[in-house]
Amino acid sequence: MVRTRNFAARVRPSGSSTTVSGDCYRAGTQTRDNVVHARLEGVSMRHRTVRPVLVVVSAAALVLTAGALGRVALATPDAAKAALVSDPASMVNTIVQTGIGDDFPGSQAPFGMIQWSPNMNSRSAGGNYDHGDNQLRGYALTNLAGPGCGAMGDDPILPMVGGAPSNVNGTMMSYNHSTEVATAGYFSAKSSGGTIQTELTTTQHAGIARITYPSSTQAALLIKLRDSQNQNGTDPSSARIVSNTEIIGDTTSGHFCGDVATYVVHFDMVFDHPFTASQILGSGGAGPDGIFLTFNTTSSKVLMAKVGMSFVSDGNAKANWQSEIPDFNFDGVRAATHAAWNTFLGKIEVAGGTADQRTVFYSNLYHILNHPNVVSDVNGQYMGYDNKVHTVVSGQQAHYENFSGWDIYHNEASLAALLAPKETGDMGTSLMQAFQQSGAIPQWGFMNSFNGVMIGDSAPAIVAQYHAFGARSADDNQLLQDLVHQARVDNRIRGGLAEYDRLGFKPDDPSLTIEWTQEDFALSRLAAALGDTTDADFLLKRSLDWKNILDPQTGLLSPRPASSSTSHRTTPAAPMSRARRRSTASRYPTTSRRWPPCSAATGRRTRCWTACSRASTGRPRCVPC
Repeated sequence: MVRTRNFAARVRPSGSSTTVSGDCYRAGTQTRDNVVHARLEGVSMRHRTVRPVLVVVSAAALVLTAGALGRVALATPDAAKAALVSDPASMVNTIVQTGIGDDFPGSQAPFGMIQWSPNMNSRSAGGNYDHGDNQLRGYALTNLAGPGCGAMGDDPILPMVGGAPSNVNGTMMSYNHSTEVATAGYFSAKSSGGTIQTELTTTQHAGIARITYPSSTQAALLIKLRDSQNQNGTDPSSARIVSNTEIIGDTTSGHFCGDVATYVVHFDMVFDHPFTASQILGSGGAGPDGIFLTFNTTSSKVLMAKVGMSFVSDGNAKANWQSEIPDFNFDGVRAATHAAWNTFLGKIEVAGGTADQRTVFYSNLYHILNHPNVVSDVNGQYMGYDNKVHTVVSGQQAHYENFSGWDIYHNEASLAALLAPKETGDMGTSLMQAFQQSGAIPQWGFMNSFNGVMIGDSAPAIVAQYHAFGARSADDNQLLQDLVHQARVDNRIRGGLAEYDRLGFKPDDPSLTIEWTQEDFALSRLAAALGDTTDADFLLKRSLDWKNILDPQTGLLSPRPASSSTSHRTTPAAPMSRARRRSTASRYPTTSRRWPPCSAATGRRTRCWTACSRASTGRPRCVPC
């Protein structure tokens, strides 16, 4: 039970790794006008060396992230007597965290491959949505929640009335935000002056749209193939009209945060009644710009469209909708996805508070379950980091990508594991597969590519939290070996390890030193939990290297040049073979040396430290002590 003065939440057990205990662990923290108490009921750790978790929740932490809604005061009549929320999915407002939060408001199943959502002209980074923008590009099949860099927005689908446009990407429709209905697994809005209503709902690998047009012989659908947020002029696309009720297309996209890497989105779309005309627009250059379809809605104003999506092939895209949405039952799909969201969101039950407070709580809990998301198809195939097609292994339901490592290892990974142990177990397996296919686990894995965004090596902290909160990968011991190899052998994620092990810090880079030390600590706990005491001991001792950048004069963790001291190591770390690395682990001192004193002759430090500035040459220049 998580409580503020008049607001309570209870964490329900999830999976076989969680059991109900009669004991509860309490903590209190003073926040301005109310004392917040927390207790975690029923979490039994399987690690032999991990103690029960003590959770401290503040008013701000309880609502996770209030975003633009600001500080939430939790004060209502006696929450203990209030009824628990029975339908948490109905509490979700997916508009929360859009705009400057770079999130998207459209439909997505829990961890779903498809995020069918409106893309506005101004396009926030990744989310592609801005509540202050009334120009609709279309409803794109892919979007990314809060990345900070432009991403996705692939294959916007724009309902309209009229003839084919001459400028596909420049074609937009007016959009009415006041008509939006945005909740877990369902989105609806009106465009074109309120004359066209578009409703969207999705499954794990597919989606279905219900579009209500005015009565017209020129009701139309424009599918944009070259209007992704980061597309450039050389990215190829293709389109094919299969019949008068089916189309196929693919779009090459990517370039996340300026990277050169790309991925391909394949889609197969079918309609409940035939289109009367079709055109493939702008078919020169690297490929067509779009597909334009015309429908007659004089006898029936409602058009149903199903779409399957894949990052592997057109055939897989079709198989995805055939498996998950075999007919045109929009309401049935919506109800099933709503129930799926309730399964996850209902694991934390709340009572009391105001309607707005409950909406803020569940809307932000919902966002925990957007990413990392499924990228494998219903047949288990996915595109690997070696750009080859792979298949999920035994015991793995799906392969996941889009790990914003530096953003999620602080606390989101542990909460996700508590809510979804099976899914986060598969996420751990997915990270292991990234290592096997590329020789490293990215710190920000966007689709199946490295992009160099963020610092550090976040995977150890993520996996350690997954494991501590009950998630299990397909092979935890192999995953541990891969993580230890990445932490101890020079690679594209942890470069310069020989120098780091010799000095005990990353020269002139306190941020990276801090990242590596906390990641070493997390990995040491995972190693200990899995019985690898040798690596656990080595990593635990190395995790204390943050002390080596502690400036004794200021008491701050600060940049330290490589020349500021000789090695503090008693025995340098030796490179290890991947086959077995334990024999080279050394015992290192756990205390750092003080910095060299000032030289009486020069009045300066014998080696430069914080009392230095950078000359135009970039070399350190000491100032008097």
